Amino acid sequence: MAIWQYSFLLIPRTSFSEKYLNFPFDKEGLLEDDIYWDFLSVNIDFFSDIETIMIKRKSWSENIVLFGNEEANCLEIYKDNNKVKSVSFRIDFTSDYEGFLRGIIEFSILKNLLIVDEAHHIIDPNYFSINSVIESSPQFIKYKQLSSK
Repeated sequence: MAIWQYSFLLIPRTSFSEKYLNFPFDKEGLLEDDIYWDFLSVNIDFFSDIETIMIKRKSWSENIVLFGNEEANCLEIYKDNNKVKSVSFRIDFTSDYEGFLRGIIEFSILKNLLIVDEAHHIIDPNYFSINSVIESSPQFIKYKQLSSK
């Protein structure tokens, strides 16, 4: 990930509350978000409405469905046999990302998805809360320092 980007995960609210109340991590310390999607066995078609927000594009992997720009604001869905395994979106804060982020927030609310930041906190699904997380992130602060020189 670039210094000018911040990533979030999307997980189904229902599987978080029913299956795991705390986030599980693998032995490398990575969040195991696939368990939330496996619990519901969600088909990739669940995300078909996202095309009203951003363009679907070809991904570098046949297991990733990509919406948006791979190098900037995008949503990536990792899949296995058309079943969702993990969903993340990335904000490029060198761009005008407000419309993209508001679209993701609206989609998340409509689909009952939780937004999880890089520190593994569930974030209120509103623009100001999420933008505050982005603007207080180490990479945003570092980028602002470097770009002001």
